Amino acid sequence: MRYTLFDSRKDELILVARVLMMILFVLFGWSKLTGFTGTVSLMVTEGAPLPTVAAVIAVVMEFFVGIAIVLGFYTRPLALLLALYTLAAAMIAHH
Repeated sequence: MRYTLFDSRKDELILVARVLMMILFVLFGWSKLTGFTGTVSLMVTEGAPLPTVAAVIAVVMEFFVGIAIVLGFYTRPLALLLALYTLAAAMIAHH
């Protein structure tokens, strides 16, 4: 069996990929959290059902779940949940 650099550094590369991916979610979640009123207004503009609840869900999913994934807390179930959230957000807000 032949090993490559990827095989020997697989865990490190997965960690770097996880951190880089979650930086996007955490940054956008932080901006939604710090500008919560604007986030709710955006949800109203986009026609999201229950805009305040939708804004809270967005903050929790992007910021708090993003941090949990970076820290390695239940990464697979939370990653699946984040993927489902992303699909729902795409269908609601990103026509």
